Amino acid sequence: MTNAAAAEHEERHRLTAVQGLAALSLDALSSVAYGPEAILVVLVAAGATALHYSLPITGAIVLLLAALVVSYRQVIEAFPSGGGAYAVSKAHLGTQASLQIGQTPKPPSKMKSLVVVPVGSISRLTAAGINTAISLGDDVVAVTVRFTDPDDEAADVSFRHQWEEWHPSVPLITLRTTHRSITRPIVKYLCQLEEDQDHRLVVLIPEVQPPRFWDWVLFNQRGALLDRAIRRGTVNVVLCRLRYRLEQFAPHDASPAPSSDAAAPVPAPALAPADLPPSRDH
Repeated sequence: MTNAAAAEHEERHRLTAVQGLAALSLDALSSVAYGPEAILVVLVAAGATALHYSLPITGAIVLLLAALVVSYRQVIEAFPSGGGAYAVSKAHLGTQASLQIGQTPKPPSKMKSLVVVPVGSISRLTAAGINTAISLGDDVVAVTVRFTDPDDEAADVSFRHQWEEWHPSVPLITLRTTHRSITRPIVKYLCQLEEDQDHRLVVLIPEVQPPRFWDWVLFNQRGALLDRAIRRGTVNVVLCRLRYRLEQFAPHDASPAPSSDAAAPVPAPALAPADLPPSRDH
């Protein structure tokens, strides 16, 4: 009686071919429709003279879809009981190449962290970055880049004197370079840290977020330059771009942007002129 009832229940809920296509193929059909839509959008934008490219592009998409269908049929034949990315990649490429897809990772473990904060002047933006770095990391170090010319040597002495007077309890390291670039010496310094120490290395880049997107041209792009250079030149560095709204640095606000309770706020002057002009880096 139980088997008969189960068979009747299964038969009542079985989908026909037409019902199955209507219920299960909507996602596939919509995905296929994105291709022709994208073709038309690009070709219409290019003008009427580019419309004759529609047939060759459509033919290429049809070939790609055919290759995809053949690949899926081969996977189904090779793994009739079910495959998936992990099973297929492990069977053909090995466990390491499969990147442990579908496997439960090891429990998280705490590592000692070192937070590196690039600075160029003492300002409320710098103070916000140092406050956040102290809250996040076990150890914090500030780095500044100075060029090997007399004017910059004098500026370095003055900046270090201001840093000692400010006394943020964070060491300041000066990286010297003969090139007009702040990214190269910082990336080189980070690579040395990666080789010499066994900890989680974090770079925290404080930068101003203007209220309107067109105001970006009024500010230097140091954060974007450092982000791109560090990603290309390092291996295991965690990047944090700490963006503060410009209104948070209004003169009537006597305290920097909120930071974690793990560290006391470090007061500093308002935004320094060095934070504002376009960067000379390239």
